Amino acid sequence: MVCCCHWPSPNELAFALQPIYGDFNRLNRAPFLRPIQKVIHPIGGIDITPFILILFIQLLLNVFVAQMEPMILQQVVVSA
Repeated sequence: MVCCCHWPSPNELAFALQPIYGDFNRLNRAPFLRPIQKVIHPIGGIDITPFILILFIQLLLNVFVAQMEPMILQQVVVSA
């Protein structure tokens, strides 16, 4: 039995990840990140603004759900 293993070279890996990198790069340069990037600069060469944007969206969703929950529960109790 012959087993053949191949570890990709950096060039092969970069070529394989190129479509993903392009999508990530477009997302990273999206207009909704620019205002955050003006306030928070990269830390050690790492841009943390996407993480901050995700946290902000989660916060907004949590506030929205917290406001809607009493109305939804009231409708469930009334219909039961």
